Parts: sequence; C-alpha cells; structure tokens
Amino acid sequence: MTGKELDLKYFKNVLKEERERLQNQINQIRKERPSIGRQGSQGEPLSYDDDSGDTASDVSEAEKLSALEKSVYELLSKVEAALLKIRKKTYGICESCGKPIDKARLEVIPYATLCVKCKAKEEK
Repeated sequence: MTGKELDLKYFKNVLKEERERLQNQINQIRKERPSIGRQGSQGEPLSYDDDSGDTASDVSEAEKLSALEKSVYELLSKVEAALLKIRKKTYGICESCGKPIDKARLEVIPYATLCVKCKAKEEK
C-alpha cells in the first residue's frame, strides 16, 4: 500500500467506533431528557399553565437536549453513509469532483464527503 492508498479496514473500524459512541450519546440524551408534561418534582402531574419556574426550566432543558439529539443523529447519518460507501467501494472519493479525498482529511473527518478544495468552494 502506498502512502496515498486508503486502508479501508482501518477507516471501517474508526467509523464503527464513532457509530457506537454516537449511539451511546443518543441513549444518554434520552435518559437525561426530563419528562415534560408527565409529573412534577413531587410526583404530581404537570401542566403547561403552572406558574412554576421548574416547568419552564424543564422545557428549556428538553429543547436543548432535543437539539443536541438531532445534531448527533445527523452526525450518525454521515457515519452510516461513510460505512455504506466502504461497502460500495466508493469511500474516500469526493462527491463533487470525483477525485480522492486526502487521507489526512479522512483521518480527521472520517465521514468527509468532499475534498478540501471542494469543501472550501462550498463554504464560500
């Protein structure tokens, strides 16, 4: 293997570890999400017209966790797509120009879909 060739087995393992980490993170977020509308701190049912600062705090926390969960799901989707590309033998190819993505870039962002040049163009 030359320095420019990709070790697909290595990247497959990296992506599988990242997938597991992200799935664990999603599970942890779900455990932390407060039970909005189910019960208050004393076990009594909550309603959204309570004048409780706790209810507003719980809603705010739930919104933050939902946003975080969405972000983690998006990243997990990119990891799954990269694993599929490995199976299809298209991993490491820029989706824009069709040239190989630099190995150093993939080591930093193993689910990258664009080479550095095309990513820079996209960001402009």
